[in-house]
Order: sequence, then C-alpha cells, then structure tokens
Amino acid sequence: MKKSQEQPLVGKITTRICPTCGHHEIGLMTIDGSFHPLKPGSMAQVFPLSLPQEPETSPDPVKIQYGNVHEYTAEMKAWAPEPVRKIRTLRLKYGVFLPENTPEHTIDISLYKAAFLRKLEMLLAQEKEIPVAVILDRFFTAPHLASGDSRQIAQSMWEELDEIRRPVADISDWLNQGDEASLGKTDTPEKKEDRGMSPPSPPGLRDELQALTLEDFLSLLTDTS
Repeated sequence: MKKSQEQPLVGKITTRICPTCGHHEIGLMTIDGSFHPLKPGSMAQVFPLSLPQEPETSPDPVKIQYGNVHEYTAEMKAWAPEPVRKIRTLRLKYGVFLPENTPEHTIDISLYKAAFLRKLEMLLAQEKEIPVAVILDRFFTAPHLASGDSRQIAQSMWEELDEIRRPVADISDWLNQGDEASLGKTDTPEKKEDRGMSPPSPPGLRDELQALTLEDFLSLLTDTS
C-alpha cells in the first residue's frame, strides 16, 4: 500500500490543469507542493479557515505604509520611474502606487519595495477567475506558494522567486547609481513599437495600473526579451 494511503495527508484544496489530458481537476496540495487528486470516495477532514497564525517577528512594511485595505484609494498616486514612462510594458512592470503626498526626491528603495509588494498583494486579492495556485504553477511551477491570504502569498513569492525580487533590485540600482540600463532594454523593436509619443498623464497611468491583471503582471516579470 502506498504511503499516501497509509497516512492521512494535510494540505489545501486547490485545482490544477491535468498534465495528461489538460482538464481542470480538484485535489489536495500538501506543504511540500505535491498534488493529490480527489476522487469519489476519498475521505477528507475539513479544518477551519481561520487557523492560528504565528506571531509576526518583525513589522510588515506593507502594513505600515498602506494598512489593510484591499483597494487603491484616491489618496494614492500612480508612479513609475522617469526613464520608462514612455514605454507601456516597462511602466506597468515597475509602476506602483504611492501615498499622494510623497515628494519625488524622497522615494527610496524601502518605500518602493513596500509599494511593489502592495501591488503584488492587490493583484493576488483581485484575481477571481483562475485559482492563484494554477497561475503560479503556470508561470513558476510553484503552486505550493498559493497558501494563505494575499499578503502571505505575496511574501512567499518574494522570498522564493527571483523574478519577483528582480524589479526591486533594478529600481535600487537606478536610484543608487542612476543606471537606466538596469530598468530593461528600451531600444528593442518590441519596445520601440510600445514607446508612446509622450508618457501618460497621472490619471492615465493610474488607469493603466488599475487595469493590470495578475497574469499580465507576471508575464511582464518573466519576459526576458
């Protein structure tokens, strides 16, 4: 008898696309990332969703900057680095929301990182059509990161995925060294086609960022062109 049949499994109910036939299937994702399909007759035990949380060991920079709301408010402004404001794909990749009264010269890497994590958290919270585990499996083969609420998932992605940390490192290089090349190639044919005549107005950039989806954002982060 297999081990999975001898001992009970503990994990999270999720869905995935079957690698054999391509249909969606429901199963149990254990903590090690293993997927176990649920079949008729399978025994299951359901735990409360509000499991005890471990106490935070350090302040949450996202919570400090923006609180717990799950929407962008009128008191926040859209911001993108000046070198990429004319290139839509790059301003969507690096653009974030900052408190409305933030002076340009006070933007540092700590503030940007908090805003970037907030952006990721918001996109995770807004995704309703496709299970987040399926999306993370598609882009990173990491469905196990889709555990907890949107803030916990964002933090797990930050800790484990280079693609998530890279934009913040790019901004750090730009802020500290003035290295515009760190923000990506702007002279490729694709980027030249994407280059607008002028950068969007603040309301225009706000609309662009608010229309961004989780899948579109992750596609930008994993694009190597």
